[in-house]
Amino acid sequence: LWERSLRVSASKGKADIKPLHLIPHFTSSPQNLPKPYHHGIPVRLEKIGLRRSMASTVALPALLIGEVAAQSGLPVKTIRYYADLGLIPTQGRTEGGFRIFAPEVLQRLAFIRRAQSLGMSLEEIGHVLAIRDQGSPPCEAIQELLLHKVAQIDRQIAELHLLKQQLLHLLQDWQIPAQVAEDQICPNLDDP
Repeated sequence: LWERSLRVSASKGKADIKPLHLIPHFTSSPQNLPKPYHHGIPVRLEKIGLRRSMASTVALPALLIGEVAAQSGLPVKTIRYYADLGLIPTQGRTEGGFRIFAPEVLQRLAFIRRAQSLGMSLEEIGHVLAIRDQGSPPCEAIQELLLHKVAQIDRQIAELHLLKQQLLHLLQDWQIPAQVAEDQICPNLDDP
C-alpha cells in the first residue's frame, strides 16, 4: 500500500519525515526511516511547525508549490505572490527552499479566484481572509464589498452613458476637411 502523505515519527529525541508514497507501509517501528524528506527533498521540522517531542506517528499531508499549481490551475509565480502577500499560508519550506502547503490552500485559492472574478481587489480579499482567519465568517464584510461594487458599477454606467451622448453629439456634426490649418490637428475636436 502506498499513500500520498508524510510520516512523522519521534524516537530518542529525533523525528523523521518521509513521504509515504515513496515507501511501503512498515509493520515495524517507523524509527528506522531516513532523515526528514518530502518528495526526496529534506524538510526542516521547525519550518513546518513540528516539535521533536511529537507522538510516535502522525500523518501530515503536504503539497509542494508545483503540486498546488497543477491542482489549482494557477501559475507558480501567482501562488508565490499570494503567499508573499499573506493571502495563503505556507507550512514552511524544504531544505531546498521549496514552499510547503497544506491541502486546504486549494480551497483558499479557489475563493481568491472567485472573489477576483467579482471585482474584488487582492487588498479587499486579504481583509476578508483576515476576518476568516480570526474565526469569524466574513459574509457580512463580503456583502458590504459587493454592494459597494454594485454602486461603483452604477456610477460607471452613468458616466459611460454620458460619454456616449457626448460622442454621438460630436459625430452628428462631424466633417472631413480637405485640408487643415498648419496649427490644427483635427478641427472637429477643437474646443467649441
